[in-house]
Amino acid sequence: MQIRRASFPTDAPHPPCPFEHEDSPCFQRHGHYKRNTQPEGSGRTRIQRFLCKFTGKTLSVLPDTFLPYRSINVPDV
Repeated sequence: MQIRRASFPTDAPHPPCPFEHEDSPCFQRHGHYKRNTQPEGSGRTRIQRFLCKFTGKTLSVLPDTFLPYRSINVPDV
């Protein structure tokens, strides 16, 4: 799952868990991956991943200029 950084409070160290369970906090850092910053493939940025220790699902936190699952920047839309 991918969410934008603006989706949770700036003072929170981890995003809130969107998966269904009542235990909190549940996220731990779980590596990262590189994503192109431009649709044509130029530039790359590091995207942090988190692992929910109760469900085993991962969550990627995207910069606010990125759209989830799309290779187009927000200003272009």
